[in-house]
Amino acid sequence: MLSERIASASVEQTRDMLEEAWEYVHGPTPQPNFDDWNEGNLPPEYIIHERFATFLVVEAYHDAAMMLIPEGWTYEGRQGPSGFPHMWTLSTIKCGDARYTTVTGRGRSAPLAIAAAAVKVKEMSDAVRPKS
Repeated sequence: MLSERIASASVEQTRDMLEEAWEYVHGPTPQPNFDDWNEGNLPPEYIIHERFATFLVVEAYHDAAMMLIPEGWTYEGRQGPSGFPHMWTLSTIKCGDARYTTVTGRGRSAPLAIAAAAVKVKEMSDAVRPKS
């Protein structure tokens, strides 16, 4: 699973892991055509991805990782056990079925731990989604 690969990644692999997490969580980034550029009608997904990509270019990995957290989820970071110096917990209250859910990601850096947690959320939703 991707979340496990992210958790075991080295700090030097942070950028690659964040890019892979983005693709998994948000799907492929739509590429606007030439007319969209000229008319200023860029898809919102493209604009958001460009912000994410800019964070990667300037090595603002923490900010990039925060963009992976699903809407409606809160987060908390703390020191983890030896080997995983960082742990981040994402949690949400599902109002429809009144359920509190938490997911913990671990990593060798805060951005890796955040990405691991965000990917776990997506893996959980993919696991319960009926196959079509």
